[in-house]
This record gives sequence, C-alpha cells and structure tokens, in this order.
Amino acid sequence: MRRSFALVALVALLLGGCLDRAIAGQTIALVARTTPAIEADDDPDLVEAAAPAGLLQLEGFYVAYGGDRRLLPLLAQATCGLGAGFVQDHWEEATLAGRAEDARALAADGRTLLGRCATLALEWLGPRFAGVLDVDDARAAAMLRGAGRGDAAMLYWLGTAVAASIGIDAADQRLTALLPRATAILERAVALDDGLDHGSGHVVLGIIYASRSAAIGGDPARGKAHLERALALTGGKLLLAKVMLARFYAVNTRDQALFERTIREVLNTPPSVWPEQRLSGELAHRKARRYWKYRKRFF
Repeated sequence: MRRSFALVALVALLLGGCLDRAIAGQTIALVARTTPAIEADDDPDLVEAAAPAGLLQLEGFYVAYGGDRRLLPLLAQATCGLGAGFVQDHWEEATLAGRAEDARALAADGRTLLGRCATLALEWLGPRFAGVLDVDDARAAAMLRGAGRGDAAMLYWLGTAVAASIGIDAADQRLTALLPRATAILERAVALDDGLDHGSGHVVLGIIYASRSAAIGGDPARGKAHLERALALTGGKLLLAKVMLARFYAVNTRDQALFERTIREVLNTPPSVWPEQRLSGELAHRKARRYWKYRKRFF
C-alpha cells in the first residue's frame, strides 16, 4: 500500500512538473508577444509607471521556472529599456536643469539597472564570453570573432548597458576605460545583425563615435555614418536617430544650422510616423523638445 501511494505521488509530481513546464512555456510566449504592444504605445509615462512591476514579474518568472534561458533576452531588454530609455532620460533632464542631487540619485539608479542588464547578457552568453569585459584586447577580439548571429542581440544589450552606464557616470574611470571594449562588442553585434533592435545598434554606436571630437578619440564622421545607417534601415522613420544626429554630431562639429534644422524636422514629424515604434517616437520628441529648450548650452 505504501509502495502504491509512493508511486502515485511520484507520477503526480512528474506530471505536475510537466504541466508546470508547459505553463512556463505558454507564459514566456505570452510575455514575448506583449513586447510589440509596448513598443507601439503612445504614452511613455504610462509605460514607465508600469515598467518596474513588469520587470519584477519577469524576475519572478525567471526564479520560478528555474532560470529558463528564454526569459533572459526579455529581462535584458526590459532592464536596459528602463535604465537607458527612462532613468537615463530623467538623469539628462536633471543634469541640464542643474538639479545636481536629483542627477546623482538617478545616475545611481541607472547604473544599478544597467549593471543588471549587463549581468543578464553575460549569463545568457555563457562561458564562451566569460571575462569579455576584462580580458586583454587580443583575447576579447578572439571571443567576438567566435560569435554567431544568434549571439548578436545579447552582445548588443551588453554593449548598450556598458555604454549607457558610462554616459551617466563618466567620472568613474574604471568604467570609462571599458568604452573601447563596449564599442568593439557593439560593432560585432551589428556586423552579425545589421538591423538589431530596429537599427538601434547603429544609434548607440553613432552616439559613442559622435559624442567626442576627433581630438579626444572620437570619430564624428563615423558616428554620423552609423546614425545614417539606422535611418536607412528604417526608411527615415527612426526619429531617435535624427535627434542623436543633432545632439551629438551637429553639436560636436559646431554645425548649429544642422542642429536646428534636424530638431525642427523631428518636431514637425508626428511620433505616429512609425506606428509599430510609437513609444520610440514619443521619447524622441521628448528629447527633441529638451534639446531645443537648452540649445544655447550647446553652441
């Protein structure tokens, strides 16, 4: 009798595990299908308000389902999106407005989120890329040469997380020393998949190269080429690429006419020009309005 009960219990446990895995698969697939709806949303404030709860839910799924690797890309995208898309944006506003205390707090929050994004990306990439941020250049180059197209998205999130962290905390010299490595990671990612994140891989590279003059190691012309590539990939609909062209390339080449013309062009283009990426368009408009407001700071 005890043996029969134990057998029934074992079958129930195994069946429960199978059902749990089935539920996990359905849940993960459902979460993945919600991403386009978020990207098409027209209310950045609503998306931002909901983001922390959604992120916690994703983390809960990841723990509950035994670290299912299918969740890692979703987690990385959500974490980097909150850190770079919203927290960094508020940091920038606080910095330009002279609210130093707010800026410091936002920078700390942003670095925490972006550090988590980098950790998730490295976890997904696994042993082949262990230490890719820390090893010497030759070893890192060898790792990146061994990457395949399937690695591109997580290399993109890793490079974006590091680059965005530097953007909000350039005073951390240990962190800023990683900029060449983050750049190499992003270059490999877009070489493997040119259209990553709707051209955003090129936008991040464009910012990196165009944000510094040639005299201090930048390459504005190369940055402009990456931003123009993002626009070519999206039929000119990625408004954020135009805004970054104005903010970084035009500012660092002292081309005020290009800055003003480009910002006006963005503001005269409705965010709905690309319905599937309406959220990106709304955020681009937010930045364009900010840069227009503070344009005298740049020239």
